[in-house]
Amino acid sequence: MTTSALPAFMLKMETDLAALLPNVIVTLGQPITSDPRGYLMIGIDDPETTSAATGASFNQDWSTTGLSAFRSESGTVTCAACDGNGDGDMRAAITSAAALVSATETWARTASGSSLGIGSLEWAHVTGAEVFLSQNSSGATALFVFTVAYEANLD
Repeated sequence: MTTSALPAFMLKMETDLAALLPNVIVTLGQPITSDPRGYLMIGIDDPETTSAATGASFNQDWSTTGLSAFRSESGTVTCAACDGNGDGDMRAAITSAAALVSATETWARTASGSSLGIGSLEWAHVTGAEVFLSQNSSGATALFVFTVAYEANLD
């Protein structure tokens, strides 16, 4: 019996989004690199901290349809999209980071109905975001911390 769809959902996010965004570093958790490209971090709410925080959660309940019963799972995954530049162009930083959130939303909507290997993904979408902007002598950086919600039925 599968305990949760959450790990499979997070792994699918990382695999699919890394393929969709080849010029972006897509990671599960904190990246361990100083690569200057944009980042899409899955399961992390603050890329500036080294301490652990809640990056994802789920709840389950029994659902019944007709004569069959199955477990339904609702969950959320916190993600962080970060991009910047060395020339202080805040518009470009915001546009680049927002594009990563948009790509995640498009992926979530198209991934709905797919198999997670342990059940089916009923729906997924971005539910909200916070935006943090930083500008200094090193350039401009935009950070979008956002939540992806999902619903899955477990086998």
